[in-house]
Amino acid sequence: MRNSSTNFFLNKVKSNKLLQDSFWAIFGNILSKGLSLLSGVLVARFLGSEVFGQFGIIKNTLMTSAIFATFGLGYTATKYVAENKTKKNEYLGIVLKYSQLITFGFSFILAFLVFIFSNYFAKNILDEIELSLPLKVAAIYIVFNAVNTTQIGIISGYGGFKKMTKINFYVGVFTFIITTILSYFFTLYGALISLILSQIFNWFLNYKLINNYKKEYKNVTNSVVFSRKIFQEILIFSLPIALQEAIYSISSWGVNIILVTFATFSEVGVYSAAMQWNVIILFIPAILRNVILSHFSENTNNEKQKNKILKRIVLFNFLITFIPYILIVVFSGFISGFYGTSFSRMGDVLPVLVLSSVFLSMSNVYTQAYLSSSRNWEMLFLRIFRDLGILIVCYMMVSNNFKNLPSSVLVALGIVVLNFLFFIIMALNYHTKIFLKWK
Repeated sequence: MRNSSTNFFLNKVKSNKLLQDSFWAIFGNILSKGLSLLSGVLVARFLGSEVFGQFGIIKNTLMTSAIFATFGLGYTATKYVAENKTKKNEYLGIVLKYSQLITFGFSFILAFLVFIFSNYFAKNILDEIELSLPLKVAAIYIVFNAVNTTQIGIISGYGGFKKMTKINFYVGVFTFIITTILSYFFTLYGALISLILSQIFNWFLNYKLINNYKKEYKNVTNSVVFSRKIFQEILIFSLPIALQEAIYSISSWGVNIILVTFATFSEVGVYSAAMQWNVIILFIPAILRNVILSHFSENTNNEKQKNKILKRIVLFNFLITFIPYILIVVFSGFISGFYGTSFSRMGDVLPVLVLSSVFLSMSNVYTQAYLSSSRNWEMLFLRIFRDLGILIVCYMMVSNNFKNLPSSVLVALGIVVLNFLFFIIMALNYHTKIFLKWK
């Protein structure tokens, strides 16, 4: 009986493409992230805390710039490729060509600006003029990271999650070897050059895979006739996504400014440490975004199947975040103890802030549903409500010292409340269009 039940379960998994794609997406990212984490530990040992801190500042600056450089075309590519990969039309060739060209153009301009203003940024923002040259050297990272993001979107649209697992493994091994060697011999510059080389290697493997898909589906020719209509459609679809990412960045930055202005850097430290656990809980829901968007887009004209997938993924994301949340609440005091005595207040912040990840994971599913239905502008207005709402609520509570609670706790409360309201409103609006009717 047990063997027959096991075989039934395995056969069901094998016949369910959504489960298969989800498995390969998770498995591939665990391999890649695990090797990256190991190489990161070695780099920290080789560089020492001060130089590793400089490396971290430069890397975070470049990654933030690369997010803007993609112009939201990763999600756009996933949706359009998933919808048109089996059709004989002009869409697919133009999407493949111009999504990558637009990403390259925006990222190149941004990388050029970082190169030109590296002296000003290093001196006035980082307060370390010696970092000007490393910033110049590493600016090319922005281009390859942005293009890789769009390539991943294209591959996700084709449903190539198993093949991406192999790529992630190869890139992880390559990154581990090259980072270890170059960082050991060339310290900061070695770490930065290895960062660039790993992105170039990833781009090359993605490029080969995309070409293979183009040959496999045989509906994309090398000679693509420019269509202003489709070109504008791609930009219009991507614009609200790019604006959403910009608003989120401003909101996240603004919360830290509120804490610095009305509290202390110690409160910022407690809040930042608690946010690390948010990222951990959201690891699996985050890497499943392209999987979800791809399957939603494939079922654009099958609303019943789409809603079936939607309900299942919302429930899955709830369970995959709520169970760890309960464990973190139970062990919050134990966790905060690892950070030292200066983080004693983290035990109060952690249970509140991590709750927001539960609502955020479920709302992310609806985000992909909105994107697959081309309801990007509705999504933008809802994101403005949430992200600017977080800033306003946090400012009001912290500046007025609400209930005499610590500032980090007040910020956590504001984030939880707005993320809860955001999930409820976006779910209601998706099914009923009770708030917004603009498609």
